[in-house]
Formats: sequence, C-alpha cells, structure tokens
Amino acid sequence: MKKKILGIALLASLFAIQSCTVEQPPVKFAIVSDLHAPDIPDGLQRMQAVVDAANREKVDFIIQLGDFIRLDSLSRPYREVWDQFKGEKYHVLGNHDLDKYTKEEFVEGFGMPRRYYSFVVDSNRKVYHYNN
Repeated sequence: MKKKILGIALLASLFAIQSCTVEQPPVKFAIVSDLHAPDIPDGLQRMQAVVDAANREKVDFIIQLGDFIRLDSLSRPYREVWDQFKGEKYHVLGNHDLDKYTKEEFVEGFGMPRRYYSFVVDSNRKVYHYNN
C-alpha cells in the first residue's frame, strides 16, 4: 500500500512539474468597475480613457464588474465608445444595473450568455465568471 501511495505521489509531482514548465503566453486583461458613466459629468471621458488604455496595452479582454451603463438610448454614446475596444468584453451585473431592469433584461441587453458563465482564454486556461 505504501508503494502504491508513493507511486501515485511521484506521478502527481512529475505531472505538476511538467505543467509548471510548459511555456504559455501571458494573459493580459483589464478590469473596470462602478463606472456609472451616464450618471457623472465626465462619464464619457472616463469610458474613453478605459477603452484607450485597454487598446494601447493590447489586453486580451476586459471584464466590467457592474454599475456600468444603462440599456436606454441615452447610453448609446457610451456603448459606442465601449465597442471601440478591440478584444472580448465580459460583464457582471451590478446592483445599480438592476435599478431599472430585471436581471434577464440586462443579460439580454449586453449579450451575455447567461448570468453565470465561464469562458476559455486559450486552450489551457478557463476563467469562471460569476454574477449576482
């Protein structure tokens, strides 16, 4: 029994060493939270600064952590700036995002697959994305 446990431990440690030595390109991403863009005087400029920085730094994706913008027509200029980001964009529901919309309306309005989801960054790394 001891030999079996020792053998399993040896195999596990060899696997761990191998998985740590595999060279992978770094994942680079940006996170933005509580922008409240339509509700503050310089919201559009803040949104533009986030998108410009993310594009300049060539991040793979952005995750916005809620309290972002509304789904109404007044938010169209903010959505247009947000859509200037060249990579993937992921969303989390914020408490103020739900002031005027149901969770289902917000999920649909931002094209989220569902409230809880994950996505693959490359063939070896998966990001788990949890929402309200």
